[in-house]
This record gives sequence, C-alpha cells and structure tokens, in this order.
Amino acid sequence: LAALVAVMIALVLQSRKIHTDDTPVRLLAPGEGKTRTARFWPYVGDDAHPFIVFDFTLDRKRTGPVAFLKSFKGYLQVDAFAGYDELFKSPDVIEVACNSHARRKIFEARDTHPETTDTALELYRALYAIEAVARDLKLGEEQILELRQKQSVPLLDKLHGWLLEQRTKLLPKEPLGMAVGYALNNWKALRLYADTGFLDIDNNISENAVRPVAL
Repeated sequence: LAALVAVMIALVLQSRKIHTDDTPVRLLAPGEGKTRTARFWPYVGDDAHPFIVFDFTLDRKRTGPVAFLKSFKGYLQVDAFAGYDELFKSPDVIEVACNSHARRKIFEARDTHPETTDTALELYRALYAIEAVARDLKLGEEQILELRQKQSVPLLDKLHGWLLEQRTKLLPKEPLGMAVGYALNNWKALRLYADTGFLDIDNNISENAVRPVAL
C-alpha cells in the first residue's frame, strides 16, 4: 500500500487548507520494561482533496509536522502547540486557530466565574449557530462569507471586546485569566475563518480523525 499512501499524501499537500492534530500512542520498547509515548498526526485535506493521512513519530517534537508539511502552501488549522510555529515563519503557511479550544478553556473556568463566562459562552453559542445554518442550507463559499461578514464578525468583535475587558480584571494564572490570555494571544488566527467562506470555525475535523486511534 506504500504507493497508494504516497499518492494520498501528495494530494493532501495540494489542499488550500489542512487540519492537523496529534494524539499519543503507547509504543512497545523491548528491554526497557515500559512503553514509550509516540504520536500519530492526522492530516486532513480539503473538499477537493478529501483524504486523511497519518504520520507517525517517536515524539512530539516540531520536526514531525515540519518535515511532513515542508512542501505545503496554504492555511493550516491547528491548536496552539508551539511545535507548529516554525511552519508559520513562512509566508506560505497561514495559521488558523481552533475556536473549540478557546471556548473550552472559558467553559472550564465557569465554576469560578459563572456570570462572567456566560457572556462569552453565549457569544460562542451564537457563532456556532451561524455555522449550523450554513451547513443546513448547504451554502456555497460566497454565501458563507457573506453570512459570516454580516453576522459572525459583529459577534467576534463583541467577544474580542469582552476578552480585552476581562484581561484588566483577572490574574493571568487564574483559570479564566489563562483562558482569556489564550484567546487574545491567538486572536488573529481565531477570527480568520470569518474572512473566508471555506475555513472552519474550529479544528474538530482533525480531532475526530484521531478518535479511532483512542478507540
């Protein structure tokens, strides 16, 4: 199957956007008395290159994705793992962040700031509802872009204002302070999807791709 896999990889790398993530897997290490932690990395192509290919590495160092994506030019949707930063030094690779990650961090801080987090979570509910409408109506790229510009951008602006306001009130190391810091540090990449009709609001596609590894 090596020849077939090589073709699939070549096609995925032609995508204008790729989703990727990583997941740990236990690797037998004979003679060591324990297993090592290795990694699987899924690379999900776009609609014109609808393949998912996996890379395997012995560790989580940046050398894995950097080597795999060395010829890629386009949008790369990832979490905030610093190992991808080397790729974003090139103007040919544009970072797209995951709003699901940003929302989750705010959600996990709700126990300490229930009323405060409700504002942000409600904005995220509205943003995701817009994406659901686009899917249900099977809108084209131009229609999705128009919808996002009219409805999503104002909500994103409100969310950004909320984040800036909270940063002045919170300690950086408390749970909500860390969630706010994460979102602001990645804000450009978090809102980028709304300026297109083909990028996704989050990186859930690649998270779903690694689920079979866990199963």
